[in-house]
Amino acid sequence: MRICIAYYSLTGNTETCSRNLEKLLKDMGHDITCNKVENIADVEEYDMVVIGFPVHCLNMPKKVKEFLNRIELREKPIYLFCTYALFGSA
Repeated sequence: MRICIAYYSLTGNTETCSRNLEKLLKDMGHDITCNKVENIADVEEYDMVVIGFPVHCLNMPKKVKEFLNRIELREKPIYLFCTYALFGSA
């Protein structure tokens, strides 16, 4: 299966999660493209799309919203994941 992992990362945490997912899916035999949302023009050639992003002001970052508005996702499985940092003693 051809899978696109598109991510937006501010501090590197979401990129690390995306790269770990990329490795896991490659080890399972899938053909993976993993790149920043701003570097992906379209997702037509993929069977599935995974989108990762950090929570920003309790919302999705603007660049991810722009990505979602720019690409055609009709009739493709889409999976989202988000990362969130906790500060202080948790």
